[in-house]
Amino acid sequence: LAVHVHARSSAAIAAADPTCGPPIAALRRVVESQLDLGPMLLYIYNEPTVMSDPDLIAHLDTGDEAIIEVLNRVSANRPDIPPGWARRVFWALLQAGYESAKHDGAPRHQIVDAIIASLTSGTIHPPTA
Repeated sequence: LAVHVHARSSAAIAAADPTCGPPIAALRRVVESQLDLGPMLLYIYNEPTVMSDPDLIAHLDTGDEAIIEVLNRVSANRPDIPPGWARRVFWALLQAGYESAKHDGAPRHQIVDAIIASLTSGTIHPPTA
């Protein structure tokens, strides 16, 4: 099951063509392609039998290289962000989007907009003194 879900996710990423066009538009296409996979992705990346198989984990940790490249390109001028941070934030926001749809009934377009806004502008803005 995990290999099948990973293949579906990788195919969706490839179909979204994240290396084509402006980076933010490319990321939006990827977000849209991954939202429907949310429950399956959550399951396989939290399933103890999957997590206990090092070879399977190594395989599941591939497939999003094009996304990483786009994220690195748009966050290149951020030396304050640790390596890998943008990738982790991207996938965490997708998980939050799935949960928002499931628990709050948020419409898909609003979730996609919120994910992109969080990636590009952040979520909180402290008041300036």
